[in-house]
Amino acid sequence: MSECYIGRLPCGCVVAATVIDGQDFRQLAKDVSQFIQEGLTIERVSSEYVKEHLRSCIHQSKELEDDTNRS
Repeated sequence: MSECYIGRLPCGCVVAATVIDGQDFRQLAKDVSQFIQEGLTIERVSSEYVKEHLRSCIHQSKELEDDTNRS
């Protein structure tokens, strides 16, 4: 099982991930830097956790639907 860094939104949704093991350090740093620039909280987790939790933010999707329905 490999280790990953994830990017989590304030609502708790995991919307980004990058694998630590076997990846070029520069690419790993670039990925994590991008997560930080996007305002995500960084955590180190197992690849199994990523498989279970990585998805689009259900909260942002709902907000977009609500905005569309109001128009």
